Amino acid sequence: MRVFSISNNCEKKNNLSCGAIIKNKLPKSVKQTDNEIIDRFLCVVSGPSGCGKDSLLNGFDEKYGFFKRVVTCTTRQPRAGEVDGVSYHFLSSDEFKKGIENDEFLEYANVFGDRFYGTRKKDVEEALASGKNVVMCLDVEGAMNVKKKRPETVMLFVTPPSMDELAKRLINRGTETMAAIQERLSKANYELQFKDKYDIIIENDHLPNVIDEVAEVFKAKK
Repeated sequence: MRVFSISNNCEKKNNLSCGAIIKNKLPKSVKQTDNEIIDRFLCVVSGPSGCGKDSLLNGFDEKYGFFKRVVTCTTRQPRAGEVDGVSYHFLSSDEFKKGIENDEFLEYANVFGDRFYGTRKKDVEEALASGKNVVMCLDVEGAMNVKKKRPETVMLFVTPPSMDELAKRLINRGTETMAAIQERLSKANYELQFKDKYDIIIENDHLPNVIDEVAEVFKAKK
């Protein structure tokens, strides 16, 4: 499995047998035994649109049931098969802006010009109160904001095998124009510049393997 190289200023490099890279020491809140993590923690997953973040997290949850996922908010329209309150909390622009005014969001961003995405503080706290480890899927700007406010957060970046493969995945979705896809690819190049700021980097070239690699990183099991 091919992984991205790590810069020389990393605190730690640890190439696991599975192919994932741990580039920084995991935060102290992550206490590991040989088989499992014994303390709950917050994990943020980022990566370019189309790299398979949602498929990875859904597959991981189905196989291991280790994380409780925080459902984030968005003002975009639902795609086919998406369910309000499960895939996202789908809000109107007015509802989202009111939440910003009331300081309800841990992080939020205006993405692609006319779409807001964000994570409400109450959703994070309720998830942590459940006693499970908690995961959020955020863009790089949102992830950096969460890290500033909660330095103990574990940061995981998912990369595509190549930009060509990423373009194919976006085209195969069949949900956007070529202009919109080009915009996403341009944003992907920008987001990839942030990967070295994450604790863990993993390439999604074959989903079943990557699901097990995430489990190996966290030493998690049912």
